[in-house]
Amino acid sequence: MLRPSEFLIVSTLLCTTVGCNLSTGPGPGGVGGLIEVHGVDPDWGGVEGGSAVTIAGEGFALENIEELRVLFGKEAADEVRVLDDLTIQCLSPAGSVGLVAVTVQTNLGSDSITDSFRYEQPTLFAADGKAGQAGGLYRINTEDATAELIADLDYAITGLAMAPDGLLYATQSTRVGILGTSQLLSIDRLTGATGVIGPLIDAGDGVTEHPAIPDITFVEERLIGWTQNSDKPVEIDITTGMVTVIGGGLSAYGSGMATNAEGIVYLAPQGHDGLLFTVDPTTGEASSAVDMFGGVNSAIAALTFSDGVLYGVDNNNTGDADSANNLLSINVETGEVRDVGGLPGGVDSIAGNLP
Repeated sequence: MLRPSEFLIVSTLLCTTVGCNLSTGPGPGGVGGLIEVHGVDPDWGGVEGGSAVTIAGEGFALENIEELRVLFGKEAADEVRVLDDLTIQCLSPAGSVGLVAVTVQTNLGSDSITDSFRYEQPTLFAADGKAGQAGGLYRINTEDATAELIADLDYAITGLAMAPDGLLYATQSTRVGILGTSQLLSIDRLTGATGVIGPLIDAGDGVTEHPAIPDITFVEERLIGWTQNSDKPVEIDITTGMVTVIGGGLSAYGSGMATNAEGIVYLAPQGHDGLLFTVDPTTGEASSAVDMFGGVNSAIAALTFSDGVLYGVDNNNTGDADSANNLLSINVETGEVRDVGGLPGGVDSIAGNLP
C-alpha cells in the first residue's frame, strides 16, 4: 500500500505524463478551479434589464457541464448563450441602481467578479461649451432640467455622445463660428476625467480642419457628426479624430443630431420651429420627418435620446456664454416641442446613456 506522500509522487508523475486536473477545491478560477470569469462588456446597463452583455473567461464549454447560469447579483440573466469556451452572451436581468457581481455558475464550479456591472437609471449628461468657454460636465434631471455638476472640464464642448461601452466622446468648441482648431475628446461619465484623442482633421487630405462639429451621435459603433465646413454629415474615427465626409447635406444653424434605439438618426438643422429630419448614416441623405412647433429660444444646439424620448438643448444662438438655455422634449411623431426647464447658461451639448 502506498503512503500518502508516495501516492502524491506517483499522481504527479502520471499527470506530467498523461495530463490531468488535480484541482479539488477553490482555485484561481473560483470554486472548483475550472470556470474563470475575466471580464464583462459592457459593464453597465439600465435598471429595466435587457442589455446585451458579453462575458469573457474560460471553461464555459467544458464537456461535462450540464447546467450553466449567469447571475447579476442574485438575479439570473436571460437568453444565456455559450458561444465558445471563452465567451458567453446574455441579456442582463432587471436590477436596482448600483454595482453588482457577475457570476457564472455550473455543476463543475463557479466564478464571479465583484462590482463588475453597474445598473443605471436613464440619465442625461451635458457639458458647457457655448461661445468656446470651458465649464462643467453635468447630470441633468429629465423631469425639470435641474443640473448636478459632476466635474469641471478644461475644454469647451459642443458635441457629446455616449458610446455603447458607456464612454462619452466630445467635439471641442473653440470659438464662435468656424475658427480655431478643434479636437476629439473622451470623457469618463462618472468622474469627468478627459483625454485628448486627436485633432478633427479631414481624412481625405490630412490637412483641412473641421473646427465646428456642433453635435455627434453613435450609430452602433460609428460616431457620426455634422460639420459646418460644408453642412454635411461626417464620420469620425474614435481612435484618431480623423473626419470623413459622408455626403448629402442641409443648410444648418443648429445641427442637433441623435440616434434612437432602432438606429434612426434625427437632425434638427433649423431650430425648434423648423423641420426635424431623418438622415441616412450611410449616404448622408436627409428626409423631412415632421414639422416642429413650440420651444422657447431660437436654435437647437444638441439632440439626444433617453429612454425613448428625444431631448434637445434650445439656446439663443447669440454667442453669449450666459444667454438663456432650455431643455426641450420633442415628440418625433407630432413635432410638438415642450419646454422642460432652464439649463446652465453655458450648456451646448447633451448625451443620453440609454436611448
